[in-house]
Amino acid sequence: MKKFLLSLAVILLTATTVQAQSHKVLNFGVKVGANMSTLTELQDWNSTFKTGFTAGLFFELRPIKLVGVSIDALYSSAGTKFSFENWSADINLGYIDLPIMAKVYLFRGLSVNAGVMPSFLINSSISHALFYFCLLLML
Repeated sequence: MKKFLLSLAVILLTATTVQAQSHKVLNFGVKVGANMSTLTELQDWNSTFKTGFTAGLFFELRPIKLVGVSIDALYSSAGTKFSFENWSADINLGYIDLPIMAKVYLFRGLSVNAGVMPSFLINSSISHALFYFCLLLML
C-alpha cells in the first residue's frame, strides 16, 4: 500500500509540473496508473480487491487557454478474487477505455472535466476452480 501511495504522489506531482508549463494548442503523452476493482453484488461470497494497471496515450486539443478537449486510448486491467467455503476463484478482465473529456481550466494546474468513457472488454479469464464449482451447482 505504501508503494501504491508513493507511486500516486509521484504521478500527481509530475502531472502538476507538466500543467505548470506554458499554454500549448496540442498536447499528447503517456498515461500510466494503478486501479483497484472488485465485484459487489456477490451474496455469501468473500470478495477482495484486485490491483491492476492502466496505460495508454492521451491527446489534448486546447485552442484557447481556458478550454480543451482530450481523447485517451487506454488499456485497463481489472478483476477480483473471491472465495466461498472451500472454493476460490480469480477473475481477470482487460478493457480498452476511450475517455472523451471536455475541460475547463479554472487556474494553473486545476481543471473541471466532463465527458464519456466507452469501454470494450477485450479479454477475460476465470480460474478453473470456479468453473468446476458452477458445473457442480448445475448438476
